[in-house]
Amino acid sequence: MVQAASLNRRWRQKDKTMKLKDIKISTQLRIGMGAILVSVAILGATAWFQAADLWQETKGLYEHPLQVRKALNTLAIDILTMHRDMKDLVMADNEQERQFIIQAIDTNEANATRQFDILYDRYLGSRKDIDEIRTAFVSWKPIRT
Repeated sequence: MVQAASLNRRWRQKDKTMKLKDIKISTQLRIGMGAILVSVAILGATAWFQAADLWQETKGLYEHPLQVRKALNTLAIDILTMHRDMKDLVMADNEQERQFIIQAIDTNEANATRQFDILYDRYLGSRKDIDEIRTAFVSWKPIRT
């Protein structure tokens, strides 16, 4: 009889433990959908933060090397245009043409000064590099006028 009571207790304990098969199908579906939604939310949050990091990296690339390269190219164009205009100034036939060329030189000089400001602001290298270029540009001014 003791054995029967012991078996009866074990049977009841087995009966009380919940198995996945014992859960209703609707509950199983809800748990499954909940797990999928939690996974999607975690992946969405991860994607959001990764996109923000990627945007910061892209912004850093755009604001420094690309802007510096663009400023250097524009500066080179302005200096070459001023050089060409100085040659045209010597060959100008009348005063109106001379004034037009002088005005173009002044415009290019102002634009070159803006490019130097961009370089000072965004160049990550030694400031001495830009100082040397600017000194050469400023020393060229008496020749231009």
